[in-house]
Amino acid sequence: VLSDGTLAGSDVDMISTIRYGVTYLDLTLAEALRMATLYPARFLRLADRGHLSPGTRADLVHLTDALAVTATWLSGEAA
Repeated sequence: VLSDGTLAGSDVDMISTIRYGVTYLDLTLAEALRMATLYPARFLRLADRGHLSPGTRADLVHLTDALAVTATWLSGEAA
């Protein structure tokens, strides 16, 4: 928490945190993606999120090699 009461990192998008983890924390891209998807879903007990398998939501993000977002899908539908 910052001195003004703002939560540190509360105004950052997820892809930026993934890039930061890969670039500055020496995380593999696979681990950074798990930290942004699978682990939070497991912690929150959201069994239909954070991974792809039959019966899950199929929320997807297509990324370039430079980690730019090019397309998204929510519940399998283009968004």
